[in-house]
Amino acid sequence: MTTERQAGSPGLQRRRERRAGRWLAGALAGLLLTAATDQGRVAEQVLLEKMLEPAEFWAQTPDEFMSGAQRFGFRWLSGKETARAAYNNMEFSGLKVWEVQARCESNRVSQITYSLYNRGDAGELSAKSFETLLAQVQQALSQWAGVTNQPLPEVLGPARMKIQRATWSKTPHRLELEWSVTKAHIENGRSVGFRAEFIRLKLLSAVAHAAPRAPPPVVSMTTARTKLIKDLRAHLRREANGDVYLADVPMVDQGPKGYCAAAVTERVMRYYGLEFDQHQVAQVAGTTASGGTSGQGLREALKRIAVRNNLRVSTLQEMKVQDYQRLIADYNRLAAQAKQPKLEMDQHMLDVNSLYQQADGELLRKVRLKRTTDMNQFKVELIKQIEAGIPVIWDVMLGKVAEQGVNPQAGGGHLRLLIGYNTKTGEVLYSDTWGLGHELKRLPLADAWTMTTATQTMKPVSM
Repeated sequence: MTTERQAGSPGLQRRRERRAGRWLAGALAGLLLTAATDQGRVAEQVLLEKMLEPAEFWAQTPDEFMSGAQRFGFRWLSGKETARAAYNNMEFSGLKVWEVQARCESNRVSQITYSLYNRGDAGELSAKSFETLLAQVQQALSQWAGVTNQPLPEVLGPARMKIQRATWSKTPHRLELEWSVTKAHIENGRSVGFRAEFIRLKLLSAVAHAAPRAPPPVVSMTTARTKLIKDLRAHLRREANGDVYLADVPMVDQGPKGYCAAAVTERVMRYYGLEFDQHQVAQVAGTTASGGTSGQGLREALKRIAVRNNLRVSTLQEMKVQDYQRLIADYNRLAAQAKQPKLEMDQHMLDVNSLYQQADGELLRKVRLKRTTDMNQFKVELIKQIEAGIPVIWDVMLGKVAEQGVNPQAGGGHLRLLIGYNTKTGEVLYSDTWGLGHELKRLPLADAWTMTTATQTMKPVSM
């Protein structure tokens, strides 16, 4: 029996393809649409280049930056390190912008990143359409900067994916354009077709980055990163109410697409001081906006990324085929006693999403709690990892237990991070990749175990 499992938001691929087609036609014609803001009101086009007009832009503190950036739709993801805006009506120099992030370091604005294309938000593009869009982007940036671009050496991203680059200078800013594609190839005996991956623009201080930056290290870590990893326990916070959790885990907002696995991976990498982007992770894992990331794709991607960065992936717990067979048998016995519908499954393929969609939440909870040894192991392993300063990648099925607040995704497979525990209240502490308000949430241990399908870690090889 084989399993079928996708971690990500369900969606309609045809609708996304139609939307992507409409966007490309508009983008290539230089047209931009207005759209509703998150309050539901129609907003005018947001011209992001106007945000860069202050001569002392790069001297701004986070508070000073946000005082002007709020009108452009920026909101802090958590703390005052990363701010994000994502509206359908944003543009930069006439180019459609899908998302923009601002990073702050040492109490100053340090980097602005514009997503000018990513297949998760914009949909698939053919090789020809991608080349056309890239040429349009370069022309628009040359016009805005008033100079032609200078090529930069390509660099290797996660799992040796090539990233091509070009740069411009426009005082007081330095522009660095990065783009990547996956070329058609054979991988593990499978044919992988061409995929346009992303085009992103990074703005930096021209003074702080007068010369092209050296490619970021892929294999070895800097002294600062090594020190961070040795001192991971410094991230632990112990509160009077019994909460024990990891602070400073970078927040990422995946948006409405099924990029939870890619976004979680980015958060873990950045926690270790490694610069990763969810779109680069999606490139390695073959993540799609509608279907998310397959379990196999995620495992392969994590291993490929880890091996290039002195990390290793360890599976703590995982529901295997025999575990699902046992769960189905236990559930159906209990369902028969309660005179409720039994789970119906194909004899040749185990569709995990379908299994959980059919299951009654309360019956499922009783079945999962029947074997307390497994739940206790889940608890013990969680405490062990958190005490070591390691966040736990948590694979769950949503929609079966009540959760705190409102989740953008109501049901189906999802990845999140376990970042703490509270033995006084019997709760696990976790975090989702949906930005502000999802940094620290909690669930009773029994509910957390009910929805768990797997847990794993990615941590330094020395640990």
